[in-house]
Amino acid sequence: PIDESLDENLREGTLIEVPTGTYLVRRRHDVAGVSRWGIVGLGGTRRGVQFTLPAGRSFRWIMADGGSDSLVENFTMQQGRKFDRSMGMGFLIDDNFLLYNVEKAGSNPREDSQSGATNGIAVQVSEPDGVAVVDTFVRKGPQDFAHYPGNSITVFTGRGHHGTVYYRNLHVENGGEHGIYASKGQGDVRVEGGLFKNNLGDGVRISGEGSWVKGATVVIDANDRTAGNRGNWHQARGIHMQSGEYGYTGGLVEDCTVIARATPRTEALLKIEHSQGAAAVRNCRFYNDTNYPTVSVDKPDTGSQRPAKPWEMTFENVEITGRAANTVAMAMEGRPRSRISNVTIDLPGVGVDGIVLDDC
Repeated sequence: PIDESLDENLREGTLIEVPTGTYLVRRRHDVAGVSRWGIVGLGGTRRGVQFTLPAGRSFRWIMADGGSDSLVENFTMQQGRKFDRSMGMGFLIDDNFLLYNVEKAGSNPREDSQSGATNGIAVQVSEPDGVAVVDTFVRKGPQDFAHYPGNSITVFTGRGHHGTVYYRNLHVENGGEHGIYASKGQGDVRVEGGLFKNNLGDGVRISGEGSWVKGATVVIDANDRTAGNRGNWHQARGIHMQSGEYGYTGGLVEDCTVIARATPRTEALLKIEHSQGAAAVRNCRFYNDTNYPTVSVDKPDTGSQRPAKPWEMTFENVEITGRAANTVAMAMEGRPRSRISNVTIDLPGVGVDGIVLDDC
C-alpha cells in the first residue's frame, strides 16, 4: 500500500518517481489547488509500473482540482481480469497539464456491479487560456456492457471546461460508454490522431467552434470484438457532433477514416445532431458495409436545443465507399447554403441512395 506515501508527497514542487513494481491504492487522493507536482513511472514501458486497488472498489485514485503545471506519465492502472474493480483519474486543472503514456488495463465492470465503475480519465481546464495535453492514453480491456447509462465514460471532458484540451494518439477500444465524450464544455477539444474502435455509443463526440477531430481512425466491427466481453453491445456511432442545450455552432472533422463493417445498430458513421450548428468535414474517408447511413445531418432544433447560427455544412474532398445496402450515403435536412464539393460516392449495393437533401 502506498496511500501514506501519496499523502506525504502529493504536494507543490514535488515530482514522485515510481520504481518498477505493482502498488496498491486503497482510497482516493485529492490534490486541491496544488501546482508543480507530478507522478512518473520509471519502468521501461508503461506496464513497468502498475497501480491497482482492492477488489470490490471503484474510485478515482487521483483527483486534482485546481492548480497548474502538473505531469502524469508512464504507468498503468491495472484492474485485473475479474470485473471486480474500476480505477480512474480526474484532472480539473487551471492550466498546463500533461498526461503521457498511461493505460487503463484489465476488465471493466458496469456501474450496477458490486464494485461500481468510474471514468478512465476526466480532464477539464478552468482557465480560458489554459491548456491540457493528453498524449497516448490506452484502454482496450473487456467490458461488461449495460444499457445506457449503465457504464462509465472512458475519456470525459464536461461542462466545466473553458480552456483547450488536446487528445493525441489515444487508443480507446471497447469502451462501455463512448471513446471520448467531450461536446458540452465551453472550451475547445482537439482530438488528433488515435484509434477508436467498437465503443458503445460514440467513437468520438465533440462540438463547437475551435474544436476538431483530425487524423483519427474510428472502427465499428461486430465481427472483430474484444475477447472476454459480457453483456449486450447494442449500438455504436463513429464521429458525433452534439451539444444538447448549449447549441454550439462550428467544429471540424478533417483527415479522418471511419470504417463500419458490421454493427447491431448505428445512427451513422458521421452524425451531426439537431443541437449542432455549422460544421466542416474535409479530406475524410468513410467505408460502410452496413444497412445504416454513412453521413446523417439533422435539421436544427427549434426548441430548447436550437443551435446558434450559422447552420450550413461544408463537405470537401470526401470519399464514401463500401458494400452498404438499403441505405443512403449522405442525408441532410434544414441546412440551406451548405456546400458539397469533390465528394465521391461508390456504393454499388442494392437500394442505396447517394445524396438526399431536404430543405437545403
